[in-house]
Amino acid sequence: MAVVRIRIDTALGTIDADLFPDKAPRTVANFLRYVDDGRFAGGTFYRTVLPDNQPDKTVKIEVIQGDSDPTRGEWRAIPLER
Repeated sequence: MAVVRIRIDTALGTIDADLFPDKAPRTVANFLRYVDDGRFAGGTFYRTVLPDNQPDKTVKIEVIQGDSDPTRGEWRAIPLER
């Protein structure tokens, strides 16, 4: 499967993100379901992790964590893909 590129527009700028459905198909599909339904409009970001801000870690991650609009509710959780 091809990488899915999304663009997130925020008050502080734009974030381009790559999603990898070949590595986490359920997670990507679930995330895109929230995107397609507009559930991140009104949400917030609360954490970013970049390779250069975890110098003591052997396995480095690169993620942005945030919440969907809390007034919209959430769908049932999906199993964690590692």
